[in-house]
Amino acid sequence: MGHFCNDLRHDHQLITFILSEQLLYRHVDYYAIREQLGDFAAYLILAALMAIVVHAVGLFSFSNLWSQLVVQLLMGMLSYITLCRLFRLSGFMDVWAGRTNYVRFFLW
Repeated sequence: MGHFCNDLRHDHQLITFILSEQLLYRHVDYYAIREQLGDFAAYLILAALMAIVVHAVGLFSFSNLWSQLVVQLLMGMLSYITLCRLFRLSGFMDVWAGRTNYVRFFLW
């Protein structure tokens, strides 16, 4: 407990967090920590799966580091987008729909 209490920044952050949670509970539709964790848990799991894919691609031998970087970047983006669309995560689908509407606006 000594190190945590000695650093005033951590105390300030903890107090701010507790006060904001109380204000949310009293004045807004309560958004509990469990609900917050539930909302982003799916994205966190998909990001972990994407990291596994990127790491697996890195196990292959490449002619140079730039080609490895490009392939890992493309595979990471492709796997994350594919998984988000496959599981129809609402936040991603909203952004995806907005992107397609934005592109349609400029193409037509």
